[in-house]
Amino acid sequence: MTADARVPGADIDDLDLRIIAELEVDGRRSVVDIAQALDVPKSTVQRRLEALVRNRVIMIAPYADSSKLGLPIHVHLNLNVDLAHYEETLGAVVALSEVRWVAVTTGPADIVAEGFFASPDHLHQFIKVKLASIRGITDISTSVILTVAKFTFQWAALRREADHHIPTHVPLGTPAEKYRRRPRTPKVTRPGRPARRPRVLVE
Repeated sequence: MTADARVPGADIDDLDLRIIAELEVDGRRSVVDIAQALDVPKSTVQRRLEALVRNRVIMIAPYADSSKLGLPIHVHLNLNVDLAHYEETLGAVVALSEVRWVAVTTGPADIVAEGFFASPDHLHQFIKVKLASIRGITDISTSVILTVAKFTFQWAALRREADHHIPTHVPLGTPAEKYRRRPRTPKVTRPGRPARRPRVLVE
């Protein structure tokens, strides 16, 4: 893939992915360092990086080790919700300070969330007091994360692997207008050649 090759399904190209890969190693890397590593002009890297951040393709922020912050209990929460109170329930879960992210999902759970806690008692009180008081939650199940076997932000590698599974016969991002039938050009009768008579179907 060349530096100008567009990534299917996204408004980024291979150079963008290479810039992201450099930041994955160290999010504090300067534009000058990245430009030297990729052998491209500093102005190009600066412009691309600003566009990536502005369009929220990437966000540059610190990621802390929760256990070293006094939050060793890492939990996935699976919630089932009464559809009559769905939006209200989702908003209440999002507002919980112990929760880092919340997702609406398919499958057995309607809402999946991730939380961090100081102790088993902290988790117990969270479930018994905070979750139990939210209207619309009909079932709660938890999965305590014992250890994380893999944790990566290698988005460039993930994107390139996904490219192998994109159907080549259906270009992503192709405007719908390109699939519309073009009007047929009327046939022109050559001089001296009788025009064809229209066929008449007799029942």
